[in-house]
Amino acid sequence: MLEKLLKGIEKPGRYVNHEAGIKSKSLEYILAHPETVLAALFFPDIYEIGMSNAGIEILYDIVNKYPDFSAERVFSPWVDFEESLRKNKTCLFPLKTGYF
Repeated sequence: MLEKLLKGIEKPGRYVNHEAGIKSKSLEYILAHPETVLAALFFPDIYEIGMSNAGIEILYDIVNKYPDFSAERVFSPWVDFEESLRKNKTCLFPLKTGYF
């Protein structure tokens, strides 16, 4: 599905799981600990702007330090990817897992 969404997108790296320093919990951890609270930190701009924002990085770090919480980051898409999401009736999704 992701390949279909990314076809013809100018900078597909913005939308795939390639981040260094990921702190959110793994799927295996979440499945083993169903009480884990899942959170999404939405930033109202594109990936490059959001990842350089200290505020979202601080919140991401604080939330993920707690064993019962797992936060992921979501950024606004650029116009080409927004169009692809709308065309394919797909919601925004976190970078790490691609689902929420």
